[in-house]
Amino acid sequence: MPTLRLILPDQLSKQNPVLENIESDDFILFYEPLDTFYEDGHHKQKIVFLISSMRQFIAKQNHKKIIHRKIHKKNVKFKDDLLKIALDKKIKRIIASKPSDFKTYKDLMFSCQTKNIELTILEDKNFISSSEDFTDWAEGKKTRIQEYYYRWLRKKYNIFMNEDSKPVGDKWNFDKENRNPIPDGVPVPHIDGFKPKPEVKAVIPLVKKFFPKHFGDIEPFWFGITREDAQKALALFIEKALPHFGEYQDAMLDGEAFLFHSVLSQYLNVGLLDPMEVCQQVELEYHQGHISLPCAEGFIRQIIGWREFIRGIYWHYMPDYQDFNAMNYAGKLPDLYWGEKTKMRCLSHTVAETRRHAYSHHIQRLMITGNFATLIGVRPELIHEWYLIVYIDAFEWVEMPNTMGMATFADGGIVGTKPYISGGNYINKMSNFCDKCHYKIKKKNGTDACPFNYLYWNYLITHHDKLKFNHRLRMPLATLARMSREKIAEIKRDSQRFLQKIENGNVI
Repeated sequence: MPTLRLILPDQLSKQNPVLENIESDDFILFYEPLDTFYEDGHHKQKIVFLISSMRQFIAKQNHKKIIHRKIHKKNVKFKDDLLKIALDKKIKRIIASKPSDFKTYKDLMFSCQTKNIELTILEDKNFISSSEDFTDWAEGKKTRIQEYYYRWLRKKYNIFMNEDSKPVGDKWNFDKENRNPIPDGVPVPHIDGFKPKPEVKAVIPLVKKFFPKHFGDIEPFWFGITREDAQKALALFIEKALPHFGEYQDAMLDGEAFLFHSVLSQYLNVGLLDPMEVCQQVELEYHQGHISLPCAEGFIRQIIGWREFIRGIYWHYMPDYQDFNAMNYAGKLPDLYWGEKTKMRCLSHTVAETRRHAYSHHIQRLMITGNFATLIGVRPELIHEWYLIVYIDAFEWVEMPNTMGMATFADGGIVGTKPYISGGNYINKMSNFCDKCHYKIKKKNGTDACPFNYLYWNYLITHHDKLKFNHRLRMPLATLARMSREKIAEIKRDSQRFLQKIENGNVI
């Protein structure tokens, strides 16, 4: 009996084990998940990227028995369609790399069990660590700290290590050197985009036709869709942006969507770039004297530390993780997240960039959109759904823990050790968004004060009982304890007025 080998749009790695040891009578199924595109409502550019990347990948395959399930008008469920294909081809065995999200994994398991089809799940090669690595490391630990998993992986896979098994530079982490605003006069590199390939030109009309109401501009589309494109993007990043990535990775500037960021995550997350390959190239740049140690370590930490850790968290805690709401948030997501008018310039700017590029960098996500959603108490599933929809690099395994754990603290401290919240001063320090804003950054209270200023303290007041023992909030909570009753009443009054405007659908 033939075997069906399944490939999904985020499994385009040259190392995908599904494409190894193929027998002549095996079928390779390349599946464009229409139900996911409809139900998750992805940004138009994200759908173009996923489909175009898969179609160019298919064109390079030599196997004669390829099944290509393309998007079409009629929405069909993946699990039903998979069974239909299997029955039509008399398939008794399916081989797949582990899907990147729990729902697809569950659907795949269920479909095979219902029809007694043998299912073999292989390791996802889009990562450096294996599924067992995180389980082995996490076993017996009461808390799971990203920094220690990062160190463990560097040792295990000998990444950025000296011959004496100590970290390069004799220090594991240079994060303190990675938090500088951009001074005036520092030239920002231009990100060279890619001219749309034939696959892109063919897919754009389909996306316009099938998903006309989805969020986001579909053009200009400038992302690469091949491994060669991704490698070129990596080379350009290393040459133009990496030398300053470390020191300015937390900075934000009006009119500069990318700054010194790599914009490589979408290529990593679909398999067009190999994470080990990326780390090795960055390490080489350091040893050749082209970049500083904080730059090299800061970027490697994003991949070895954060990316691998977040994926481990996702699979370790799912399916329960998606329902966590430790702080009992119950608010709605304001319409400004979908592009409706707002007087808050930082939010208006970030959402506009997101609409245009299907991208904003991690500080805009964490300290602008995530920070605001947390301060106003948006229900976790609503902001989670928004992030999953709008970003080209957002897949549930990476987006959900970053949102539920890092941005909103909805998981109660599994990922982050504190809520990542701030008042307006942080945004003003790291950006120029506040310069021409309707609200006054230096005002703490009143109708024209920056809402971040009073909402920050209102959050600490509201959630005081749950946060009072958090050692990382000792200083702001001590400041709160010294506030007068009149000041606290003023904070509550301003916050309630603002939250009521959101509830009423007014422009904020």
